Amino acid sequence: MTVLRKNKFKREFLFIAIVFFLFLVLSPFLLRESPFKTFVIFLSLLSWLGLFLYTKNIIFSSLLYIFLVLPFNITLQLPLSVEILNTEVFLANPFVEGIYVNYLVPTLSILDLGIFLSLVSILIIKGLSFYIEILKNIRNGLLIFLVFLAIQNIILFNMNSLLFSLRFFCLIVLFFSCLKVVKKGSTNFQKKRIINTGILIFLINISIQGFLGVLQFKRGSSLGIGFLGESEIVSGMMGSSFVELAGQLFLRAYGTFPHPNVLAGFLLLSLFLGIYRYHSKKGQGALLIGISLLSMLFTFSRVTILLAVFVLVVFLVQEIFLRKEKKLLSISVSPLLLMERFQNLFGNGDSSWSERLDLVKASFKVIKENWLLGVGGGNFVEGIEGFVPRTSRGLLLTQPVHNIFLLSLAEFGIMGTLMIGYILFYLLFNNAKKFSLYGFLPFLCLFIVGLFDHYLFSLPQGMVIFAIFLFIGLYSLQGKVKV
Repeated sequence: MTVLRKNKFKREFLFIAIVFFLFLVLSPFLLRESPFKTFVIFLSLLSWLGLFLYTKNIIFSSLLYIFLVLPFNITLQLPLSVEILNTEVFLANPFVEGIYVNYLVPTLSILDLGIFLSLVSILIIKGLSFYIEILKNIRNGLLIFLVFLAIQNIILFNMNSLLFSLRFFCLIVLFFSCLKVVKKGSTNFQKKRIINTGILIFLINISIQGFLGVLQFKRGSSLGIGFLGESEIVSGMMGSSFVELAGQLFLRAYGTFPHPNVLAGFLLLSLFLGIYRYHSKKGQGALLIGISLLSMLFTFSRVTILLAVFVLVVFLVQEIFLRKEKKLLSISVSPLLLMERFQNLFGNGDSSWSERLDLVKASFKVIKENWLLGVGGGNFVEGIEGFVPRTSRGLLLTQPVHNIFLLSLAEFGIMGTLMIGYILFYLLFNNAKKFSLYGFLPFLCLFIVGLFDHYLFSLPQGMVIFAIFLFIGLYSLQGKVKV
């Protein structure tokens, strides 16, 4: 082993030791919040250590850690106020028209830990100059966007917006860093080991999420595993997502995600990974595709299911007719309940679309009143105070607008949204070397899901799902479809 590699190993193990030491220091506070969640976080850190010992690469083990914890909505709510010189200073206001809104509570996610581990791992291996080089490249717009976020948060002075902005910016920096690291890469043996491990993690995760989702659907309530991030849900209860079909109420599958639509988005991502994996390992690819599709049905997420069917049809046409293969992948599921779920779109049995339209109208008001700088990341619900729309049952609709483009305009204004659009354009322009059907489909799915939902922009899990979709899309546009 070279002296350089020995020094890297020392720095890597020192970083791991510091992380576990910090966990021990913070554990008394975490134990007061939830002993079970604390134990799960500790197990996840042990898994991170195991991934490092297996991959021999601190950067890729940290990225694999993000894959590992992605489905688990393990969060920690921060205090809403602090006392400074015997004066209580409020950092965030979670109330809108007297209603407590979770979206407005400053919250840390276990994914924030994964992003932190990945960024510091890259810093240890690549050095500070690696990040300076990314930020100094004015053409990518990152430095300008950082200045915008700083100005916006100084004006707003809101902890919820600050946390959202930090998470959002750090994820963008990590995305740029990953593109750079993957391009320079490592040995083929390391890459193969990392890819195989990542696929195995996704297989395990979608199997767990599918199993939990089916149990929730059959039971009609949550399973009591809140320490893994499961929401407290009951079919028919306010705040729970359920469907009324054939005169009965059915709880939609959540898994350990905060909403069935987010689980559906995760399964759609797994479906794409299965399609890409199918070209190199048909068995694993087919397994990923099959479990993802079957589990997705229990989420009753109409937009995502339609997209999944479309993607699967394109895949089958590509494999059977263009590649002239005789094997046909088919999945047979009773469609009766699912058909009624879609029929509700054209009748009076579903009010979700009218409620979403009301949120769209409310977003126009927010954009009009905050057109330049926006109301701040994560603060859309606060921005609609005074004109919060109501559901068909007369309840206040305290949630973000179900459209990421309008949500961005409302929270970051025209200036911030143009910068985000420019960053995305820069990524596409510099990485899309040639047109690829499998590269185009992830972008299409992101665009359509973004038109009808907000989680890709509003929730930590949604943001990471967005980033992975974007990465595999760019990766495929470079002609590297096989993983």
